[in-house]
Order: sequence, then structure tokens, then C-alpha cells
Amino acid sequence: RNTVARDRQKITADVGARLALSSSLGDLSAEYRHDITGTFDGGEFILRYQLPISIGRFTISPAAQVNFLDRATANHMYGVTTKQRARAIRKGRDIILPVAPITDSAMNLGGDITATFQISERLTMIGVLAGTYLDKAIHRSAAIDQKWESQAILGLIYNF
Repeated sequence: RNTVARDRQKITADVGARLALSSSLGDLSAEYRHDITGTFDGGEFILRYQLPISIGRFTISPAAQVNFLDRATANHMYGVTTKQRARAIRKGRDIILPVAPITDSAMNLGGDITATFQISERLTMIGVLAGTYLDKAIHRSAAIDQKWESQAILGLIYNF
């Protein structure tokens, strides 16, 4: 999981289930996952729609999704604890975030565009541009200075 504070000391793992339906109108999926390590004991539900459009070896897939995070998950992903702040100070981090727990559940809205190009039978290039609008429960936190998160990913996929 990606977290707002770099000074997390515990590794977490989730377990969950995903249901996906595909048709000529696109792909719809619903997914639930829950922390099984006891680190934060929270869960997240994701509802996602994407429309893959293929032209030869090139595919572009615009998508939209809604992420429902319970309070524990929202706090784990975006909150800052006293221990995290103290560790950041001790390590001399350039940015010291204030202690800022997230006390409510959240519903983040996101969208992305994924593009793939099949180079060969086994090798595919992939690029993703994504943006997520953070719920008010998150962006009103003193540790969060933006209402949006964004990502850009570029990579290669090898099929065995």
C-alpha cells in the first residue's frame, strides 16, 4: 500500500475477492480487500469500469473508479501518527508532517488511461496516467496539502 508517511515500519498484506464482468460495453469489476496482518485492521471496496479499445497491437483503456475506505484504512493510508512524526524528525527528513489522524471513512473518485503496445508475443509496453480526487475526510487533514493524487507509470510486461 502507498501511504502518505514514508516512515511506516510494518509491512501489511490484504486478502480479498474480486468479481469482474466483461462485455462489448466494457469491463466492470467490484473488489473487496481487508488487512490480514492486524496492522490497521481495515478494509476497502473498489468499484471500477473500463472500456478497452484495441487497434491492432495498440490498446487504450480509459477507466473510472470509486474507492470506499473504512476509517481504519483511510487513517492507515493518509493519516500521520505521533510515532511516524517522531521518526521523521529523528531521521532528519526534509518535510516533517504534523500529527494528523483521519477519523472518518472516505470515498475517493478516480480515473485513469492505460495504454499498451504489444511489441512481440511475449513483450508488451505499458503506460498509465491516473488521478484520484481525495474525499473531504482526507484532504481536510493538516498533513494533506492537495485534493488530488496523480500517478504516471511506464513499464514493460513479459508474458511467460
